[in-house]
Amino acid sequence: MTARTRSTPCLTIAAALSQSGANDTTFVADGTYNESVTLSDEKSLVSLDSTDPKPIIDNGSLPGAAVKVDSSDTAAAVSGFTIRSESQPMDVGGGVDIHDNVFDALNPSDGFDIRLGTAGSVTIHDNVFVDPDASGAQIGIKIEGAPSPVISGNTFTDLSAGVIAISGDPRISNSQFSGARPLPPDPGIGDIPAADVIVVGGTPTIVGNTFGAPAQGPSAGVFVENLPFPGADSTGATLSRNRISGMDVGVQVVDTDLPVTLSNDLIYGNTTGLESTDTSGDSPPSTQDQRR
Repeated sequence: MTARTRSTPCLTIAAALSQSGANDTTFVADGTYNESVTLSDEKSLVSLDSTDPKPIIDNGSLPGAAVKVDSSDTAAAVSGFTIRSESQPMDVGGGVDIHDNVFDALNPSDGFDIRLGTAGSVTIHDNVFVDPDASGAQIGIKIEGAPSPVISGNTFTDLSAGVIAISGDPRISNSQFSGARPLPPDPGIGDIPAADVIVVGGTPTIVGNTFGAPAQGPSAGVFVENLPFPGADSTGATLSRNRISGMDVGVQVVDTDLPVTLSNDLIYGNTTGLESTDTSGDSPPSTQDQRR
């Protein structure tokens, strides 16, 4: 491995990673890096300066994600960047700690800022997810394989959904959601309104978040549909100590056979606090100490 300093830096992130060893940290200076990078071997990718502006990783129209963690590998951390892509900013298949980044969705196509595949231990905290153009069908985080990701302290603004849970046991906590926009019809899921958190699979725990206006079009703070979703394990969803206001529906449950439990949530100033429709099973949503 060749040591590099501020006076003799690598010109690309990929070059720096190729010269680093297992468990090394690669520090990245301010600038725009038009490339795709892959992390492995417990390596960390960290901004050299913690202040703004953040270094930008933007792979433009290159295929694949701007930052990728392969399914067979584990990265230590990705911290302090603005991450963009016309395809997908980040694809996570292994364990990683993602924090203090900005995903600003400056891409013309529909997609996900972070896709969690068959990932290991994943934490996503203190990031900002925003679509400044408020266009397309942008989702902050799509969970479709990670067993128990921890998503905490993030800010989601002007997206089609902040988080969509399809599988696993995610914990979504202490985050801010606003400005949800409707998703286009999905033949595999159905018509979904604007919603900050969408649950169509898995067994999520949603705790201590703030959901609020403005939302564009028919809106829900949390939308739960089709549990159990075909092919996805689930025992229901749990909400606790959330604050939901300014929506058409605070919590909307559709065609769900599994329990959706609400406890000590503050649901106020919505057209409807809790709505359950077309529920064919024996376990409708239950509430405890709700204010609606």
